[in-house]
Amino acid sequence: MSQTGKSGDCGTFNGWLGLWIRQVPGYTGVPANFASLYGQYRSLLRQVASLSAEIRDVCNQGGGLVTDETIDAENEFLRWAYPKSEQLVSEASVLPGP
Repeated sequence: MSQTGKSGDCGTFNGWLGLWIRQVPGYTGVPANFASLYGQYRSLLRQVASLSAEIRDVCNQGGGLVTDETIDAENEFLRWAYPKSEQLVSEASVLPGP
């Protein structure tokens, strides 16, 4: 629940968290032509992990209050980051393989 009393859903958040943090692949030995895109991809993941720390803590404790600032920051980030992640996949798809 936010400070304004808007209810959230930890089940939905945890599903989303799994897609963005827990289930994402990580790679070693990334070819040079993919390195920039991979760096941007990993940066997105670090940012979402950082921005969602307060929400994760609340959900891990079984519920509570999340600041409106955290919710607003997370929503703003996702509005930008989701299309950016799709763009990175699209750019990677046209690069020659290793």
